[in-house]
Amino acid sequence: DSCSPFIESLRVLRNLINFNSSKPIRILAVTSPSNDEGKSTISVGLAVTMAMAGKKVLVVDCDLRRPILRRQLGESSSTGFTSLVNRSSDIKNAIQPTSIERLFCLPSGPLPKSPSEFLDSPECREMLKKLAKDYDLLILDCPPCVGLSDVQVISTIADGVLLVVAANKTELPDFYSALKTLGQVNAPFIGTVINKSNRIGEITAITNITEAVMHQINVKINN
Repeated sequence: DSCSPFIESLRVLRNLINFNSSKPIRILAVTSPSNDEGKSTISVGLAVTMAMAGKKVLVVDCDLRRPILRRQLGESSSTGFTSLVNRSSDIKNAIQPTSIERLFCLPSGPLPKSPSEFLDSPECREMLKKLAKDYDLLILDCPPCVGLSDVQVISTIADGVLLVVAANKTELPDFYSALKTLGQVNAPFIGTVINKSNRIGEITAITNITEAVMHQINVKINN
């Protein structure tokens, strides 16, 4: 439903990203402190609203530990991002169109033994830079950032990093740890999305903390 509260909230997020960033964002990384906080849902939803606004968007599944983007978008290809980096597939076969005009999907592909080293490889960096030239926006659906170094690596490639937290689920120590993890590499952190919330009161504590730590984009997503 293009008029649902969920889509409208994502449109607000889209506008904040487009109009409040100090420089154009061509590569956006989306992460969360831990699993099951809705980062992939936000990645796909944001990509849809960006495409609806006329941007040519590619969603890339960079969660090389627990990829779910292919399932979210209903794609069945076994090739993907790792296939491109390893040159076992070409762009034409790896990137999949979706039912949304101007929105494309690049599944994870076969999972590497060491995701962090794979993401930090010169070949991976070069591939992301190449893809960014062909699209208005790359949205990278990343793994959680607490206890993993993957997002630290990806944040050195991205123009912006968005942190998704879940109301009534995300623990404040995990939230602090996520901010610390991103801060250790001076990640281009642009804000926090508070997901799975039905009432403002449920998110007040986290909102106040994020505003106290650094400049934030805080958007409540109702779903």
